[in-house]
Amino acid sequence: MKKNILTIIISTFVLGLLMLPTALPTLATTTGQNAGTKIKQGIIDTGTAAELGNADTDIREVIALIINALLGFLGILFTILIIYGGFLWMTAAGNDQQIEKARKILTQATIGLLIVILAYALSTWIFRAILYATYQPY
Repeated sequence: MKKNILTIIISTFVLGLLMLPTALPTLATTTGQNAGTKIKQGIIDTGTAAELGNADTDIREVIALIINALLGFLGILFTILIIYGGFLWMTAAGNDQQIEKARKILTQATIGLLIVILAYALSTWIFRAILYATYQPY
């Protein structure tokens, strides 16, 4: 357990170090008296580019976007679990405990993936129904 936590902490630190060069140009251009204004404008520009900062963007669309992003992340997580379970099974070399562990991971990952797919379909259907039911052209 301690080894897993240490691995997660080290991985997060290394990932942060790898992402640091992408933040340095932004930090270099935002130093000075109006740094807060530049950062605020950058956030506004990012939101506008993602179509989240427009007055035309409805809160329902933003919520649907967040839910879809979360479900997409869960789909990636379960795909990684399926690959991990398959790797365990392939490297078991006849070890019954490892095969059972791999089978359990594959079963749980498959069930989780089905739940994510159903949740994605259901949330998409609900939000489309809400958007079409409340759409009022000007």
